[in-house]
Amino acid sequence: MNVSELMMESADEIDAAIADFEQSSAGFTDCLLARTNVAAGCEHAVTFDRKAAKLTGFNLLAGA
Repeated sequence: MNVSELMMESADEIDAAIADFEQSSAGFTDCLLARTNVAAGCEHAVTFDRKAAKLTGFNLLAGA
């Protein structure tokens, strides 16, 4: 299938997540989740993932 135009929800967050992904060791989905949560006003999300916890928007779950 060829698509000449593709519209994406939250394009600014996607662009920022790609930049985060290129500069961190976290996975892209973690980068996108962090950016999307922050844009939605979420103070932080907790994670077991030490790499994701380095992103703005995530806190490492105590004891992880």
